[in-house]
Amino acid sequence: IAKAIVQEANDKGLANKPMPADLDAAVKAAMYSAEPPSTTSAKADPLKNCALLRNPGLNRGLAFTVKEREEHSLQGLLPPVVWSLDLLVAQTKWQFERLTEPLAKFRFLMDLQNRSETLFYKFVIDNVTEMMPFIYTPTVGEACQKYGP
Repeated sequence: IAKAIVQEANDKGLANKPMPADLDAAVKAAMYSAEPPSTTSAKADPLKNCALLRNPGLNRGLAFTVKEREEHSLQGLLPPVVWSLDLLVAQTKWQFERLTEPLAKFRFLMDLQNRSETLFYKFVIDNVTEMMPFIYTPTVGEACQKYGP
Protein backbone atom coordinates (compact mmCIF):
# COMPACT_ATOMS: atom_id res chain seq x y z
CA ILE A 1 0.00 0.00 0.00
CA ALA A 2 2.79 2.39 0.89
CA LYS A 3 4.37 1.85 -2.53
CA ALA A 4 1.05 2.62 -4.21
CA ILE A 5 0.68 5.83 -2.20
CA VAL A 6 4.21 6.97 -3.04
CA GLN A 7 3.71 6.07 -6.70
CA GLU A 8 0.43 7.98 -6.88
CA ALA A 9 2.07 11.01 -5.23
CA ASN A 10 4.95 10.84 -7.71
CA ASP A 11 2.55 10.50 -10.64
CA LYS A 12 0.72 13.63 -9.53
CA GLY A 13 3.92 15.56 -8.86
CA LEU A 14 3.18 15.85 -5.15
CA ALA A 15 6.27 14.14 -3.79
CA ASN A 16 8.98 16.21 -2.11
CA LYS A 17 7.12 19.51 -2.41
CA PRO A 18 8.09 21.77 0.48
CA MET A 19 5.42 23.21 2.75
CA PRO A 20 5.10 27.01 2.68
CA ALA A 21 7.30 28.66 5.29
CA ASP A 22 4.43 30.75 6.64
CA LEU A 23 2.04 27.77 7.00
CA ASP A 24 2.47 27.50 10.76
CA ALA A 25 1.78 31.21 11.23
CA ALA A 26 -1.28 31.05 8.97
CA VAL A 27 -2.71 28.08 10.88
CA LYS A 28 -2.19 29.78 14.24
CA ALA A 29 -3.73 33.01 12.95
CA ALA A 30 -6.79 31.13 11.69
CA MET A 31 -7.14 29.23 14.96
CA TYR A 32 -6.96 32.26 17.20
CA SER A 33 -8.75 34.87 15.12
CA ALA A 34 -12.06 36.17 16.42
CA GLU A 35 -13.51 36.44 12.91
CA PRO A 36 -14.26 33.39 10.84
CA PRO A 37 -11.98 33.13 7.81
CA SER A 38 -14.89 33.52 5.41
CA THR A 39 -18.10 35.52 5.59
CA THR A 40 -19.89 33.48 2.95
CA SER A 41 -22.93 31.43 3.81
CA ALA A 42 -21.11 28.13 3.29
CA LYS A 43 -22.45 26.77 6.58
CA ALA A 44 -26.04 27.21 5.40
CA ASP A 45 -25.44 25.09 2.31
CA PRO A 46 -25.65 21.37 3.21
CA LEU A 47 -23.21 20.51 0.43
CA LYS A 48 -20.36 22.56 1.83
CA ASN A 49 -17.84 22.41 4.61
CA CYS A 50 -18.23 20.05 7.53
CA ALA A 51 -21.86 19.27 6.70
CA LEU A 52 -20.71 17.49 3.56
CA LEU A 53 -18.03 15.54 5.45
CA ARG A 54 -20.53 14.54 8.15
CA ASN A 55 -22.99 13.16 5.60
CA PRO A 56 -22.04 9.50 5.03
CA GLY A 57 -23.96 9.37 1.77
CA LEU A 58 -21.95 12.23 0.28
CA ASN A 59 -18.60 12.03 2.07
CA ARG A 60 -15.79 10.62 -0.06
CA GLY A 61 -12.95 11.70 2.20
CA LEU A 62 -9.61 11.83 0.43
CA ALA A 63 -11.28 10.89 -2.87
CA PHE A 64 -12.62 14.45 -3.32
CA THR A 65 -10.76 16.04 -6.23
CA VAL A 66 -9.07 19.42 -5.87
CA LYS A 67 -11.88 21.00 -7.92
CA GLU A 68 -14.56 19.41 -5.71
CA ARG A 69 -12.73 20.59 -2.60
CA GLU A 70 -12.78 24.15 -3.92
CA GLU A 71 -16.44 23.96 -5.00
CA HIS A 72 -17.57 22.63 -1.62
CA SER A 73 -15.20 24.72 0.57
CA LEU A 74 -13.31 21.71 1.88
CA GLN A 75 -9.81 23.23 1.80
CA GLY A 76 -8.20 22.80 5.19
CA LEU A 77 -10.78 20.22 6.29
CA LEU A 78 -9.04 17.37 4.52
CA PRO A 79 -5.35 16.52 4.17
CA PRO A 80 -3.82 18.14 1.07
CA VAL A 81 -3.65 14.89 -0.89
CA VAL A 82 -6.14 13.25 -3.23
CA TRP A 83 -6.40 9.47 -3.25
CA SER A 84 -8.30 7.41 -5.75
CA LEU A 85 -11.22 5.36 -4.49
CA ASP A 86 -9.28 2.20 -5.38
CA LEU A 87 -6.37 3.29 -3.20
CA LEU A 88 -8.78 4.02 -0.34
CA VAL A 89 -10.27 0.55 -0.77
CA ALA A 90 -6.77 -0.98 -0.60
CA GLN A 91 -6.00 0.94 2.58
CA THR A 92 -9.36 -0.07 4.07
CA LYS A 93 -8.69 -3.73 3.25
CA TRP A 94 -5.29 -3.51 4.95
CA GLN A 95 -6.93 -2.04 8.07
CA PHE A 96 -9.69 -4.65 7.98
CA GLU A 97 -7.27 -7.55 7.67
CA ARG A 98 -5.34 -6.40 10.76
CA LEU A 99 -8.42 -7.11 12.91
CA THR A 100 -8.68 -10.61 14.33
CA GLU A 101 -12.10 -10.84 15.99
CA PRO A 102 -15.25 -11.15 13.82
CA LEU A 103 -17.11 -8.67 16.02
CA ALA A 104 -14.29 -6.13 15.65
CA LYS A 105 -14.47 -6.55 11.87
CA PHE A 106 -18.25 -6.05 11.98
CA ARG A 107 -17.87 -2.86 14.03
CA PHE A 108 -15.14 -1.63 11.66
CA LEU A 109 -17.51 -2.09 8.70
CA MET A 110 -20.40 -0.36 10.47
CA ASP A 111 -18.14 2.56 11.40
CA LEU A 112 -16.98 2.76 7.79
CA GLN A 113 -20.58 2.83 6.58
CA ASN A 114 -21.36 5.62 9.06
CA ARG A 115 -18.41 7.68 7.74
CA SER A 116 -18.49 7.06 4.00
CA GLU A 117 -21.13 4.96 2.28
CA THR A 118 -19.33 5.32 -1.05
CA LEU A 119 -16.17 3.72 0.33
CA PHE A 120 -18.14 1.14 2.32
CA TYR A 121 -20.11 -0.13 -0.68
CA LYS A 122 -17.09 -0.07 -2.99
CA PHE A 123 -15.11 -2.03 -0.40
CA VAL A 124 -17.90 -4.59 0.14
CA ILE A 125 -18.57 -5.01 -3.60
CA ASP A 126 -14.87 -5.50 -4.35
CA ASN A 127 -14.54 -8.07 -1.54
CA VAL A 128 -18.06 -9.50 -1.34
CA THR A 129 -17.16 -13.12 -0.60
CA GLU A 130 -14.86 -12.08 2.25
CA MET A 131 -17.33 -9.54 3.67
CA MET A 132 -20.52 -11.61 3.69
CA PRO A 133 -19.76 -13.41 6.98
CA PHE A 134 -19.33 -10.04 8.67
CA ILE A 135 -22.30 -8.14 7.25
CA TYR A 136 -24.67 -11.10 7.38
CA THR A 137 -25.19 -13.83 9.95
CA PRO A 138 -23.51 -15.11 12.18
CA THR A 139 -21.57 -11.96 13.11
CA VAL A 140 -24.67 -9.78 13.00
CA GLY A 141 -26.38 -12.24 15.34
CA GLU A 142 -23.44 -12.05 17.74
CA ALA A 143 -23.55 -8.26 17.65
CA CYS A 144 -27.28 -8.32 18.44
CA GLN A 145 -26.70 -10.64 21.38
CA LYS A 146 -23.86 -8.56 22.83
CA TYR A 147 -25.23 -5.08 22.18
CA GLY A 148 -28.98 -5.64 22.06
CA PRO A 149 -31.43 -5.04 24.94
